[in-house]
Amino acid sequence: MRSLLVPLVLLTLASACDGADAAGACSGRGTLRTWSDLSVCECVAGYTADPEDPTTCVPTTTLCRGGAIDFDVDGDGTNETRFEPTALECEMYEAVNRTRASHDNEGTPECHHPLAYDVEWSAHARNHCKQMADRGALFHADYPSGQNCAYGCGPECEMDMYMNGAGEDHCPPLSHHCNIMRCSFTRLGTAYWTPESGTWNTQNFL
Repeated sequence: MRSLLVPLVLLTLASACDGADAAGACSGRGTLRTWSDLSVCECVAGYTADPEDPTTCVPTTTLCRGGAIDFDVDGDGTNETRFEPTALECEMYEAVNRTRASHDNEGTPECHHPLAYDVEWSAHARNHCKQMADRGALFHADYPSGQNCAYGCGPECEMDMYMNGAGEDHCPPLSHHCNIMRCSFTRLGTAYWTPESGTWNTQNFL
């Protein structure tokens, strides 16, 4: 099952990438990619580029971590006060930043800086995943500036659908691909709901 198109968001243009890359940086945990907008690390599994220093790879769990919230995540009528991401959710956060670091935007207005992890909007994302699982259908709701939704196959193949599926064009056209690469986004909240029937993923961009 494929996800639906996201609502329109405003574009911010930036320099296109030049495709050059270099080694010997990234804390020994990745490859430095040099694009025309910045240099950024494409980090190995378990690591992500640091949004405050994109030329450094840090353990993903130092950025994708729990925090205080005030939101009813599981829909039981009581607000939770803390949210803890799962390993699968941190894997998706890492995959988004790895894609932003490595993707050749081919002269289009896309950017490569890593996104910071947003715990509040990750809580909202998990609730949205639960709502989709309960309905048995993909839909968009409760998002800050942009949202991607998918069903069924885990971070690696869902990222492939988001980036390379039919109609997933470079920015500026509206697409899941463009949400992932959009220059104006700086933070990501992402989560899963994983009933026996498969995985439901939501990415909230702001």
